[in-house]
This record gives sequence, structure tokens and C-alpha cells, in this order.
Amino acid sequence: MLKKSFPDKPPSRLHQLVKEADKDGMNKVLLENFMVVVDFFLNEEKQPNEDDEFPDDEETDQRYKDFAYKISDLADNDQTLTPAMLKQMLKDFKIEKLED
Repeated sequence: MLKKSFPDKPPSRLHQLVKEADKDGMNKVLLENFMVVVDFFLNEEKQPNEDDEFPDDEETDQRYKDFAYKISDLADNDQTLTPAMLKQMLKDFKIEKLED
């Protein structure tokens, strides 16, 4: 599926990222991890000069924690979170919205 979606990417790079996404080594990739690989390639195409490292779990976890802290801070200060604010925060923290 990735080869068809990203035919310009070297097969070795696709294999490497899928292997990293296969957390338990069972040759199965959870949808969430697959989406991280797809997101990586989509963002790489938008910003080809960015660092070529695949985001690690700690980096992703930290972004989610920072996002949650910001939401908590807004709630503690009785601020209303509008859809526009939420959309901007998701962008600022580099959190992609997953479609159902």
C-alpha cells in the first residue's frame, strides 16, 4: 500500500519505517503506527529540508503531554476553547487529526 501511495520513495526507506512501526516484531503494524509512517511521508514531502529522522515515541509522547498541559491550563483559567483555537493548537503541537 505504501509503495503505491509513495512510488518515489526508495523501497528500503519504506521497509525501514514499517519495521520501526512494527513495535512487537510480529510483522503486523497497528493502524495508529501506520498512520505515523504515512504522516511522516506527507510531512516530508511538504518540508523536504526538515530533519529526516522518524519521530520517536518519546518525542511524540512529549508533544501529547504538552498539548494536554495546555488544555488543562486553559481549563484552570476558565478560558473557552473554540474550534479555531483547538485547530491552531493541534497545528502548533504537530498533532494530526485522524479521520474516522
